[in-house]
Amino acid sequence: MATNSEEMRVVQIGIKMMIRAEAMNNWGIIMAGVIITIIPPLFVFYIMQESFMKGFALASEK
Repeated sequence: MATNSEEMRVVQIGIKMMIRAEAMNNWGIIMAGVIITIIPPLFVFYIMQESFMKGFALASEK
């Protein structure tokens, strides 16, 4: 995703920018951002886990 403004960037790009910044290598803040970024997809997977597994089973039968 390409943007010109820093306000419109996705969280993952912001985390990568924090890692590259030499002055700010505060790993506690970076890891907190990573955890906050990972939680929503894991929550969706947990809720939809049965559907994912059925889809994988149907795809493997073909």
